[in-house]
Amino acid sequence: MEIEIQERDSWEKCRFKLIHNYQYNTDWEYAIDILTKRFERKYFLPMEHMILNLKRKGEGFTILTAQCALIETFATLRTGQIFHHQKRAGAPSFHYQQSAKVFTNFLQSAEIFENHFWTAKNGKKLPDLPFKALDFYDKVRCGLLHEARTKGEWYINATSKELMPSGQQVFITRSGNKIKVLRTALHYLLKKHLNNYVADLRKTDQDGEKLRRFFARKMDHIHDIAPDPVKFDWWIDK
Repeated sequence: MEIEIQERDSWEKCRFKLIHNYQYNTDWEYAIDILTKRFERKYFLPMEHMILNLKRKGEGFTILTAQCALIETFATLRTGQIFHHQKRAGAPSFHYQQSAKVFTNFLQSAEIFENHFWTAKNGKKLPDLPFKALDFYDKVRCGLLHEARTKGEWYINATSKELMPSGQQVFITRSGNKIKVLRTALHYLLKKHLNNYVADLRKTDQDGEKLRRFFARKMDHIHDIAPDPVKFDWWIDK
């Protein structure tokens, strides 16, 4: 609890230095560090403890449940979207109600999911090749979060040394009528995605400034800071 308070205090102090200033500087780096330490402390270090120290006796369900939460969080960090159970008329465009769309769009576009949920051909991204993003959302993500299980032909496995031609580790394989999600491989791919996201946050171009704007909005929301579009322009709906 004390660490949570310290983190919120750090962000509250930092955010006043970021108002109307999206150029990358040491203040933005400090804000980025708050986020990366949060993910390490709350997700990656606990998962690595389970991966390295437990005996493959069911801990994969805990690991993959946390990974599904990270996937949706990473998706909305890049877009500045905020989940609301009931999206009211006149609500900002960055409010969303349908997790499925946000979740599957991310699976079908993020670099780490290439050749899992999308394939590149002739300069275009072809979705749902070789696996369907909506199947993963329904049978893995929703199965775990709502029923504490995976559904249908989807199963959780521990490791794989398989690599794709690109050198990227495979985290989904098909074996007969089973589709296996390799939770250890996915762990390291999600760490890779966080590193890529942080690198993009540090970019000095317009794309970097846009990402930092969305990042600040999400950081406010994560720390239960009420929207204030008058003073903090990252809350302006544009």
